[in-house]
Amino acid sequence: MNRQVILFMLAAFLMVAVSACGGSTTPTIPDQPQDLRTVSYLPDDYCGEATKVCLTAGQHYDAGEVIITNDEDYLYVEIIVYDGWTLLDSHVAVATSLDGIPQTKKGNPKVGHFPYTHGMYIPLGDWECETELIVAVHAVVIGPNEYGEDEEQTAWGCGWDFPGRNWATYSMHTIQCCDDNGKNIPEIPTETVCMNPYVHWGLYSYFNVKFTDVPDGFEWLYDGWDMNGYWLGWCADKLALLDTGVEYCDVMMYSSLEPETFPDNPDFIMDWARVNYILNNKQGAKKDVQDAIWYFANGIMPPPGPGKDMVDDAIANGGGFYPDTGDWFAVICYVSADKQLLFIEVDP
Repeated sequence: MNRQVILFMLAAFLMVAVSACGGSTTPTIPDQPQDLRTVSYLPDDYCGEATKVCLTAGQHYDAGEVIITNDEDYLYVEIIVYDGWTLLDSHVAVATSLDGIPQTKKGNPKVGHFPYTHGMYIPLGDWECETELIVAVHAVVIGPNEYGEDEEQTAWGCGWDFPGRNWATYSMHTIQCCDDNGKNIPEIPTETVCMNPYVHWGLYSYFNVKFTDVPDGFEWLYDGWDMNGYWLGWCADKLALLDTGVEYCDVMMYSSLEPETFPDNPDFIMDWARVNYILNNKQGAKKDVQDAIWYFANGIMPPPGPGKDMVDDAIANGGGFYPDTGDWFAVICYVSADKQLLFIEVDP
């Protein structure tokens, strides 16, 4: 069946009982016409498995589906209506128990008190992974009735019945643990190491980087190889300089998969997901790969050819890329704020 996709990501601030108050910033959602909303606001990379349930209209009609996902910080609810149906309005309530969903004394949902609607994120707050959530999704849709005539109808995300005397239903979603999403984040040395970069030495990378004084316990690189030795390296900042053939000690290493560990240095601010995508989808020669990396580091677009092809491919397909087992990812090598940033590619 052809589907007309109308996508929404719903959320709101969670009320947390604390003695102090604090501010929070909700990511900006671009405005789009209600009936032409065709951009998914699901995250590029959500954790674990999605919860998918049907969207039932008028108690009897299959009008679409509801998709519920989460990442480390937010819960996302997406409503998809099938061809021939139009979504007019939506209301969502989320709680850890049915008592937390607004209801009358007789157990009928109070839709007007549902706090969430489309175009907002739902912060997970202090809800931990594996917490089971009640998610009540109410919608107002227009679609064909039993006579084939369009009429406005109430719709609910399928699931379990509310205790009241009505046909309203609620769904359940278990907060997925992000570590259960096939994400393997190798441990990075927290002690300083010594590094000696050799520029244009070798066939496969911009730098060949030699390490010494790497502490024991990091044999995960190359399935048991000691990290001391030569590694394929790339320049992460074309506009800065680094002496080659010189040994730098007191070098800190950072995983591109853990931006929360980065130092306060603007050179680290780049789209590492797309850089990692390039490392796993190389084209052309090493110069082409380096040119593509410089686009995401310094905004310098390569000329037509393999480098630009890699940039276009990464823009189209690399958003939120996360390396799987056997893929490559960048380990950043930081000398100092006034020295060129470089990284090596490793296999988790």
